[in-house]
Amino acid sequence: MGRSLETRNDIINRLENFIFKLQVEGEKFLPSERKLCTEFGNSRETIRRALETLEDKKMLIKEASKRFIVRPKKTRGSVAFVTSGWGAICSSAWSRLWSAFEPLAKVNGIEVSLALYNWSKTDKIWPGKLEKLPDVIVYAGAPNQIIEDKVLELKNACPIIAVDERYIGVMHYVVTLDNYEAGRLAAKLFVENGRTKPAFIGMGGTAYLPFLERERGFSNTLMEAGIELGLKSRKMLSVSSSNPDYTIQLAKYCEDIAKQGNDSLFVYSDEGISTVYSAINKKIPLPTKFSLVTLNGTTQCLSHSPAISAISHASNKVAAGLVKLIIRILENGNNVPETIIKMTPEVYHGATL
Repeated sequence: MGRSLETRNDIINRLENFIFKLQVEGEKFLPSERKLCTEFGNSRETIRRALETLEDKKMLIKEASKRFIVRPKKTRGSVAFVTSGWGAICSSAWSRLWSAFEPLAKVNGIEVSLALYNWSKTDKIWPGKLEKLPDVIVYAGAPNQIIEDKVLELKNACPIIAVDERYIGVMHYVVTLDNYEAGRLAAKLFVENGRTKPAFIGMGGTAYLPFLERERGFSNTLMEAGIELGLKSRKMLSVSSSNPDYTIQLAKYCEDIAKQGNDSLFVYSDEGISTVYSAINKKIPLPTKFSLVTLNGTTQCLSHSPAISAISHASNKVAAGLVKLIIRILENGNNVPETIIKMTPEVYHGATL
């Protein structure tokens, strides 16, 4: 009897976690009982009884043959999404993330606000539209150290989730794209498409450590396939006061890659992607003779023909990861242990492979 009760409680807990996952991802209905049997490895009768318990707990509403996932009616807490801009978010990556995060947070009972700060060092208004301290801050990077220091000053007063790998060990929590896996995925795409002489363009400096992780995953995976990323095939951009216009350097690197016989290129980001596309395509036709993959994938990637292949910043997945973590923080009195969540990258577009 005790074993039966333990099994029933176990399947109820597992189903509750599964429903919570679907709730955070924005799903409206639970899969069929047959699919749940396959998913959880239990009999249909066991699944049905567990679902009836969850219906009694008002987590599900049965409508004919479907079960509707109930949304929370009360507000769990408040979150401020802090990033840069003047009425609009400056970074296309953060803009996509905000677009995915805002509705997902709201349907899960989280009150959200957007706090934009100015890039100006003389800006005395901090932190932008953040009029009061929220329960949690989601921090999407800073254009200068002054802003970052201001955010760090709030650590003792408010849990902060950073959306960038470089903040591991600095902020309370980090939700990020798995940059090493992003590099691995780019290399696998080239190998699967028969490319034997790939190149990589990254960004140098300590502020760009995630880009180094992308390169490491990229080069290690190529090595496993018997392909060496030579010195001439590895280009690192430098951004400094002595080199403010890196697009000239970026165009030259692309022309060099085209001239020296490389057949594919993985670019650190979609920033300046039109420069990359033009420099390569005027030398080698895409995608018949050359494969191009970038990270992120904005509308600029779609504006070219063929559309530029990209490894997604996984905005929907990162948004879901953020919402899950925020709910854990709010429901546990901000006593969640330091957490790092790395989201799996995905292929986005896929035409220039």
